[in-house]
Amino acid sequence: MAQAIEEWYKQMPIITRTYLIAPIVTTIGCSRDLFVSLHMFFLARYCNLLEENSFRGRTADLFFMLLFGATFLTSTVLIGGMIPYLS
Repeated sequence: MAQAIEEWYKQMPIITRTYLIAPIVTTIGCSRDLFVSLHMFFLARYCNLLEENSFRGRTADLFFMLLFGATFLTSTVLIGGMIPYLS
């Protein structure tokens, strides 16, 4: 059984693997009341689909798309919090 899980993990593309480990660390942090949780299943599933289909062979493009999305959403929340009408 442990061999099958390890094999499944090693067959994942690199960005999906990293994106799967981040929520696991986040979940452990949440259980220790360090920060808020994420939905691991959706992160792993959809990131895996993106990396194997839309971004096949373009790992850097997927990474920068995720980085851009995170930066855009974070800046929108920060800027939106400064504008009374939007918050």
